[in-house]
Amino acid sequence: MITYQEENWTDVVDEIHILAVDHWKEICAFDREKVVLKPNLVLYEAINKEKLLHVVTVRDSKELIGYYVSIITPHLHYSNTLVADNDIVFLKKEYRKGMTGYKLIKFAVEILKDKVQVIMLGMKVEHAFVNVMERLNFKLTEYKFTMETGYGC
Repeated sequence: MITYQEENWTDVVDEIHILAVDHWKEICAFDREKVVLKPNLVLYEAINKEKLLHVVTVRDSKELIGYYVSIITPHLHYSNTLVADNDIVFLKKEYRKGMTGYKLIKFAVEILKDKVQVIMLGMKVEHAFVNVMERLNFKLTEYKFTMETGYGC
């Protein structure tokens, strides 16, 4: 049975980290030998302690199969506007057919609508799910470019 719920970061961080390894292997846009997955768990916990981390999970029975994690803060340019900026969103491959991913994001959006004025979500070009975002009434507002500098390598 598929369920969607808000959860506390502290309660799910270990489960998320297990899925995050597969997530990183699939979508990392960098040279993985140089840019290694090493989440700053101390910073995540500090953000969570300030109640700025919002976590939605999707489970099949008790098994974690996906997550939608956002950081909620006032926008740096528009300080009177509270923003939920999605940090990570992931769904196991075997659950991507059908509506599970759509429902995960929709569930998160419905909760966040009562907390913030703006919801933002980025995605990798090679793993884009633009149709899902458009169906949820998001609009494309920004392109983001990336360059590896080689510094410290």
